[in-house]
Amino acid sequence: STITKNRKITFVNIDLFEACLRVMLVRIRKNNPNINIFLLKILQTNRKNISRSYNFDINIQEYNDVIEKVSCEFHSSMKVIDPNFHYEGLLKDGIHINKRMHGYISDQILQNIGKVATEYK
Repeated sequence: STITKNRKITFVNIDLFEACLRVMLVRIRKNNPNINIFLLKILQTNRKNISRSYNFDINIQEYNDVIEKVSCEFHSSMKVIDPNFHYEGLLKDGIHINKRMHGYISDQILQNIGKVATEYK
């Protein structure tokens, strides 16, 4: 669309995203102090979406930077999974993840659950 190609439109601005993420993590830790949390970074989109939507890729990077920043503050109980290290993880729409990416993410979670379980033995 011409509007989204030339005008920055985001549904949740970056400051609100960070504030809500912090509130959510603090509440989770308060109610479950021994819990380990996995945060999943947003997978970068395809070229088509980048050309159609204003700063789509930059918005994704900004949200991922917030995830990384906040996770560093909660590092002892938090693991960030970055699907951007895995090649070709999106469906053709450039937004939704494919079966291969689902497998990669589940493998990452299972590997880290195993590490956590070993640490508590």
